[in-house]
Amino acid sequence: MKLLTILLLIPTWLSFSADFCLKSIENPYPEPYVNLALRKRIEMAILESGGTLKCADNSKDVSVIVKDFREEPIAYTAFQRVNFYSLTLSITLNIDDKEKTYTQTVSYPQPSGSLGNIPRRRAIDDILSIIYLEIVQDIRRWQ
Repeated sequence: MKLLTILLLIPTWLSFSADFCLKSIENPYPEPYVNLALRKRIEMAILESGGTLKCADNSKDVSVIVKDFREEPIAYTAFQRVNFYSLTLSITLNIDDKEKTYTQTVSYPQPSGSLGNIPRRRAIDDILSIIYLEIVQDIRRWQ
């Protein structure tokens, strides 16, 4: 009896999921990791909201525009070297005719140059983790 109920609910569940096609990520800033991290997070958000990733005729077009990517020094060492930055990321998510902008700022340390851009990448991931739940809720609402 339980199996029959589950089998009857599967087509109903599938009929409520929408198809989404991630068309583009427009990033005018020279930071390629933002594109990779955004694509990964938006795809995860679509799947978690119950949608499917499928580029078909009836799928909803998704595009992401990076509006602002800014790093500002906020702390200096005694030797006048920057060791803390403030990173601001602002993105606009477009799904068909709906649009919303998400903006977040985090600070991250750069204790030495030997770490390269690993702290910046962590800060980008932190920002996207912070706005992730809001993106999932908006995608669910817009389905």
